Amino acid sequence: MMKKALCLLLAMLLLLGLCACGGSAAPTSNDAAPADAAGQNEAVEVPDVEYSISVTDQEGNPISGVMVQFCDDTACTTGETDKNGTAVFTAKEGSYTVHVLRVPEGFLGTDEEFRFSGTERSLGITLAVPVPEIADPIIGFSFYNPEKYESMKGTVAWENNQITNKAYVLSSVYYAVAKEDSAAFNELRTDLYFSTDRNNEVRTLFEVICVQMSEAEAEDYLKANIQPANGWENLTLEKVGSAENLTAFLVQEILPESDQKSLKEGMGEFYDEFMDLREDRETFLSGIQLQKPLTATMLFETQDLDGNTVNMLDVLADHKVTMVNLWATWCEPCKKELPDLQELSKTFEAQGCQIIGICLDYHAGEDTAAVKDILSEAGVTYLNLVAPENDRTLLPMKYYPTSYFVDSEGNILTDAVLGAYPVSVYKNALKLALSALQG
Repeated sequence: MMKKALCLLLAMLLLLGLCACGGSAAPTSNDAAPADAAGQNEAVEVPDVEYSISVTDQEGNPISGVMVQFCDDTACTTGETDKNGTAVFTAKEGSYTVHVLRVPEGFLGTDEEFRFSGTERSLGITLAVPVPEIADPIIGFSFYNPEKYESMKGTVAWENNQITNKAYVLSSVYYAVAKEDSAAFNELRTDLYFSTDRNNEVRTLFEVICVQMSEAEAEDYLKANIQPANGWENLTLEKVGSAENLTAFLVQEILPESDQKSLKEGMGEFYDEFMDLREDRETFLSGIQLQKPLTATMLFETQDLDGNTVNMLDVLADHKVTMVNLWATWCEPCKKELPDLQELSKTFEAQGCQIIGICLDYHAGEDTAAVKDILSEAGVTYLNLVAPENDRTLLPMKYYPTSYFVDSEGNILTDAVLGAYPVSVYKNALKLALSALQG
């Protein structure tokens, strides 16, 4: 009886579609199909995103040709900025580091590490320009030490002189002394003034002569008005660049083999470096920048310390001569001479002249409270302005302070006064400027 009952129960279970032997239930039309084993292990694809790196100069202008490196924890890729100063990398969302590997000529590289983190998708990098070794806006010429010159073991000194009223010369002079040994350098320079015994320890690498004339006139003017001590036949002369009303020539002494033996003895361990630098004209030329000379006018538009627009022509118009004093809030000599300049302004005013200041580390739209505080403490009441927008072109600077003497139309009348000096120096410069006006 019991056996019969079990068989009936088994039959009923089979009719219901169930397994009587401990197996799984068979699928019905309402059950989901079993997941594929391979599909369970397949990862969901995460989309790539774009990371944008923008490189500009200190005025916000894009810099193309900058090689940047884009890295995660395991690998790096590189790319160059385009004409818009932008490099774009496509990668999974995450944290990345960026390094600047190479920059175009005229800009300083940086070892700083930049980072994308979280949801950041864009990054800005600002590159600085090198501080000029020589910068003279009256000549329209600047020279920046190439990297090779920074890493040499000898010493290069720069000399900048006016040789006619239309021509200026920049000399790069190599001294066979270690550049960190300032005592030996000063001793050698001093000895040269009194003796020729050490001449073979010092030689000129290159000279650049800037002539404030067009290319068509410059070389004829040079040959007619400048006579080198050893004659032009012992020099190489090559035109290397021009800007508006400015032509530059590269000049180098022809070094006979008979001189090289004594030169090698005099320079010793520095001789090979000197010869290498002397033959590497491309590196030297890479440091040269030419721009329109500042001799024509000093005219531009800027703002006063209260944010009012000021045109220099209006400022200069009612005065015979204006002393334009370029200074900065971080410059101690600049600030120290301010009270003297305030007293000097009274003397200038009595002669129909004036002083104005231009603070170069502040520009239009910036808070000038710090500038006002400095001027107030010094008792300065003469007009002060902020730097014009394109001050690097209009007012290239090496020395702080620098003062120009200009007429009512902005024409520069005398050589710039580079540095802070006693009042007597500025008074003398004013006399020269007034004399220039009278012809």
